[in-house]
Amino acid sequence: MTNVTRSRYGATRKLFPLLLFLLGFPVVASAQRASADLPENAVASGYGSSWVCERGFRKVSNTCVQINIPANGHATNSSYGKGWKCDRGYRAGDDTCDRIEVPENGYLSGDAYGPGWKCDRGHRPTRDSCVAIVVPENGYLVDSDHGTGWKCERGYRASNDRCVAIDVPVNGYLSDYSFGSGWTCERGYRALNGRCVAVELPENAYLSEAGDAWICKPGYRKQMESCLAR
Repeated sequence: MTNVTRSRYGATRKLFPLLLFLLGFPVVASAQRASADLPENAVASGYGSSWVCERGFRKVSNTCVQINIPANGHATNSSYGKGWKCDRGYRAGDDTCDRIEVPENGYLSGDAYGPGWKCDRGHRPTRDSCVAIVVPENGYLVDSDHGTGWKCERGYRASNDRCVAIDVPVNGYLSDYSFGSGWTCERGYRALNGRCVAVELPENAYLSEAGDAWICKPGYRKQMESCLAR
C-alpha cells in the first residue's frame, strides 16, 4: 500500500463515524419531535405522527383524559363506549357496577343481557329465585330454560303435570312425534276413531307410498271406491 493510499484510507476511517451520525440525525430528530408532540398519557400508534391514549384514558381533543372507573370495574382497550367494564359478578349501572344477586340454587351466567344468572339443573327461574322442578313419574329432566323442564319417557305423553301411558291400538306402533296421538298405524292400515283399520284395496289399485291409502294403477281412474278403466 502506497503512502497516498494509506493517507486516503486513514482519512476515510476518520470521516466514517461522522457520516453515520449525520445519516442517523434526521431519524433521531424526528423521533424526538414525535415524542415531544405526544400529550401526557399517550403513546405513538405506529402510523405516522398519530397517537393513542394509554389504557385508562380517553382522547378528548388533543389530550388524554383519565376515565373515571367505578368500584368493581376495570378499564378496557376500546376507544368506544364508557371505556370500562364491570368485573364478573357485577353489572353496569349509569356510573356504577352493581352486584348481581344470585339466588340459592343458581349461578352466574356471564350473559350481558337478562338477570346475569341461571338456575342449576333441576331448577327453574321464578322472578328472583330458583325453584325445584317436580318431575312426574315416567318423566325425566331436560336442559331447557323454557317449558316445564321435563319430558315424558317413550310410551308416555304429558297430561297436565303427569305422564300418562299412550294406548297403542292393534296394528299400530309408537311414533317419535311429540304431537298427535303418539302412535302410527302399520303399513296397510289407517287411523280411524283411535283404531287401526285395514285399507281395503279395490281391484286394479295398490297402496300409496305412505301405506294408509290406495292409488289406481296406470290406465285406471278413481271413482268413489273403485278403479275404472280410462
